[in-house]
Amino acid sequence: MKVKDILSDVAVKIGKAELVDYWNGKSDEGEEESKELLAYYNEAEKDIALQFFPLTAQQNFFVTTGKILYSAFLTQPSSVKSVCDGQGNELEYALYASYLSVKGESVTVTYTYLPADKTIADESEVAFGVPFSALVAGVLKNYYLGRGLLAESAVWNTEYFEKMKAAERANRKNMRMKERRWV
Repeated sequence: MKVKDILSDVAVKIGKAELVDYWNGKSDEGEEESKELLAYYNEAEKDIALQFFPLTAQQNFFVTTGKILYSAFLTQPSSVKSVCDGQGNELEYALYASYLSVKGESVTVTYTYLPADKTIADESEVAFGVPFSALVAGVLKNYYLGRGLLAESAVWNTEYFEKMKAAERANRKNMRMKERRWV
């Protein structure tokens, strides 16, 4: 899913369809509102990654000092799931403010991360398993909350959580193996 498609749907729903022309290069007006909607989109995407569908990455490191700086990761980790040696054995580790401490030379770190802020031309990072309508509802929830329109925000918040819970159930169902019986 493209961010532009999601925000185009949001713009129509909030009565600002002229923003679609701005994103398509047909108008010069709408830069501030575009930035605002994009910020709400980025907030919704991060919320999905934190609460529903964590983005997971694995990265290999060769450690000489016993420390792995967080800046050495390809994406900023939000939590570390495991640290393993070259044979796949889990290693003990400790988290500090700016680095991960580990004993071992060649390690693989599995971690979750938050998606990077997007531009209007980017693809959504949480698109797999997340319905288009859920992302739209998440952006609308944030938009109305940011405007101080709590009743409208509550309506979209309810729709957002219903769609995300349904997506979670669907993904869990797809990941289960059917029970087999031997006779």
